[in-house]
Amino acid sequence: MNTKRVAIRIALIALAILGAVSNLFLTKVVLLGALEPTPMASSFRNTSLPPTNTTAVTIVVQLSGEMGNQLGKLSSGLGLQLWAKEKYGIDATLRLQHQNNGKWKRAMENTKTCFPNTRPFDFEECNTDEFNYLRTKQNKLFANETALLNMRCYTEGCIDASLSFFQKALQRRDLPDSNTNATIAIPYLLVDFFSNANSVILDRYYGNIKKLFAFDNACCKA
Repeated sequence: MNTKRVAIRIALIALAILGAVSNLFLTKVVLLGALEPTPMASSFRNTSLPPTNTTAVTIVVQLSGEMGNQLGKLSSGLGLQLWAKEKYGIDATLRLQHQNNGKWKRAMENTKTCFPNTRPFDFEECNTDEFNYLRTKQNKLFANETALLNMRCYTEGCIDASLSFFQKALQRRDLPDSNTNATIAIPYLLVDFFSNANSVILDRYYGNIKKLFAFDNACCKA
């Protein structure tokens, strides 16, 4: 592992600690419009990152904790989106679900204020009755195999096992008919692990993660 990749891994861990005391370091000014949901199609349009799309094939990132934890989860989601595309030919939209704890709002504000490329994300896009319904339906359809679609492990073998299963699951003939107005289809992939728990995603997609988390210097206090 080279020095730069070790550095970004250490930085993500440090940001997790920073989140707990973010009020000491972050500006109290929240940029106007930062909290307004923006269509996912334009998420990375101006950052030379692979563009997200509006397909109903979805990777849901389960967010948790303070700002540092959110960065770790977002890194996992971005890495898996890229991995799914380049190795399995899966075009997936990245969508977010916040935790059931009021601190998600402050963490979202801090993340969007300091990292401009995260501002287009809707942090409560999957906190809906529609998604709750789909989760119940997916659990019933895939039964014991649902664990492969709820990713909580982060080794290369585990990631490939889940993405390979996801690819095959998308081809099943017994899938529910898609509603043309639906934003999420069954099956979807749920990501619930931190990229800094293992270096495999950071090593493979260091450049993409670096672009996503380009820092806004205006976030720092003088």
